[in-house]
Amino acid sequence: MRRRALLQTILLASVTASVRGVEAQSGEEPAVERYARLQRSLLASRGLAIFERDLRLSSMSLNVHVVEAGRGAPVLLIHGGNGVGAQWLPLMTRLAGRRLIVPDRPGCGLTDTFLYDGVDLRAHGALFVEEVLDALNVEQASIIGNSMGGYFALCFALAHPSRVAKLVLAGGPALSAGYQPLSAEAIEAVVRGSRQPGRAGLARLVADSDRVPGDLLELLDAALALPGSEESWRSIWRSLRPDRTTLALHTELEGLTTPTLIVWGEQDRVDPPQPVATAIAERLPNARLVLLPDAGYLPWLDKPDECATLVADFLAEA
Repeated sequence: MRRRALLQTILLASVTASVRGVEAQSGEEPAVERYARLQRSLLASRGLAIFERDLRLSSMSLNVHVVEAGRGAPVLLIHGGNGVGAQWLPLMTRLAGRRLIVPDRPGCGLTDTFLYDGVDLRAHGALFVEEVLDALNVEQASIIGNSMGGYFALCFALAHPSRVAKLVLAGGPALSAGYQPLSAEAIEAVVRGSRQPGRAGLARLVADSDRVPGDLLELLDAALALPGSEESWRSIWRSLRPDRTTLALHTELEGLTTPTLIVWGEQDRVDPPQPVATAIAERLPNARLVLLPDAGYLPWLDKPDECATLVADFLAEA
């Protein structure tokens, strides 16, 4: 364990130093500073009274960047792989009257860089959620998750059901239809294809990339330049196995009684809703599935008003 952690530290330090060295020579604004500036500006432009902080997760040896907005019952929003917390912005602005807690996952955004090689994703996901809530002294929260964030949410809910008031899967949790190991060449193709800048990079994730606001798109592009983010994303793919997917959780979902809302885009090109969305909904004893027309893998970016109404009404139900 110590040797792997040391190797991770050396590799990520090398990547970070290389990127920052190039930036210093060119006179460009460093990638981290640029991203942080764009995020602050973006959140402020939407009238959100935000509070940013870095949490130290001791058992994971990580500093995790968290954005908080609003007051009221806590709601934790966990983004997917290759994403950042701020991509929840269209939903955040529409969920007033709640305490929104939005972390950047390990290896993403302004959270510490992280390599997933040899990491048990299920244990890691549950522990990440647990430590974020513990660091904020939050005993129970509702959780909204997408893709890998949805998988993390399910893993935590299965491990600590009493700590999840309600669960929202906004789009499919990671690898809902299962996974077969990929060759190194195939992983490289997936990583490169998923990290295209501009609206082309969102083409597979939303039904219509023109719906994504330009300033949010600029921030998502800036995230691609963050030191270590690409290698972290690549390491997730290297670490995947068939037993580290949402499909592998199916036999346990029948015992999870947490009230759950599943909002799945009908135009999802990553995880088409049929039959996987129905399979998850049928196994969860207290779940409701809504298929959202003309929406993709990130449904709140395609249909922010419709998504927010569904989520807000669900969270308000007794």
